[in-house]
Order: sequence, then C-alpha cells, then structure tokens
Amino acid sequence: MMETKATIWVHLNVLKLGQAFGAAMGCEKEAYALCMKMDQKKNLERCAGKGKSSDNNNYTIPKELKDCVLEFLEAIQEQRALTDDDAFQKSNLTKEFEEVASNEDIAWRQR
Repeated sequence: MMETKATIWVHLNVLKLGQAFGAAMGCEKEAYALCMKMDQKKNLERCAGKGKSSDNNNYTIPKELKDCVLEFLEAIQEQRALTDDDAFQKSNLTKEFEEVASNEDIAWRQR
C-alpha cells in the first residue's frame, strides 16, 4: 500500500537497495518506509529553505535503518563515486552517529 504513495525518487532508491543487497533483500516494506521518510525530510527542507510553511512531521528513523543506509552508501562508494546527494546524506548520517556516540559517552560518564 505504501508503494502506491511513493514518489519516483523513492522507487528508484528502493530499486538501488534491492540491486545492492540482492533482489530478495526481505525488507522492502522497511526500505519504502525509510525512503519515503527521507523524501519527506528532503521536501520539508526545500520548503523551509524557500520560506514556505510546511507541516512539521515529527518522526524519527530507527538507528538500525540509518545504519543500514550508511552501510548501503559505503557499499556504493566502494563500487563508484557517490553522487552529491548520496555524499551529503552519508556525511549527515556520519555526523549524527558521532553525535549520538558522544552523547552516550557523556551520559555514561555522568552515571
């Protein structure tokens, strides 16, 4: 059902995931959900950059899916150069993981 609401960008990236991890990767539903959230965020950032108001969807992407995307981007990088969007996304995910690790370290030290 989710696939019918997906944009072309979402379909293309789910196909890329399928090609990178095998046709039967077993998590198509999660891949669609992740790509749709990423597409929503990208559209929200575009709207915010243009000064338009947009709905604030407060959603969080599970760490496991972010890790999966980061691994996917690293696998792509081993095969070819990343596109600007992919490199930007990888950079953001890497920074986010470093920030989470730093916050976890700080929380651990405060105990």
